[in-house]
Amino acid sequence: MWTATEGALTPLYLGVAANDIQQMKINGRYYSPMAVEVSPPMIALDEELQEKVWKFCNDLIKDYVLQGRSD
Repeated sequence: MWTATEGALTPLYLGVAANDIQQMKINGRYYSPMAVEVSPPMIALDEELQEKVWKFCNDLIKDYVLQGRSD
């Protein structure tokens, strides 16, 4: 188990390390806690599931996003 502080290190690092991300070409890779690059789980590579999750997320927010628009 990671503490909250330890668990926050990876997203914090990836959120502020713009130079590292650009130089090491780490954009789009999968990281575990403590900023260690790992292979994504096989389910994360399932493109059909990716599409379903994307559609599900869009369906969840569409009413909120459309409320703020003035067409």
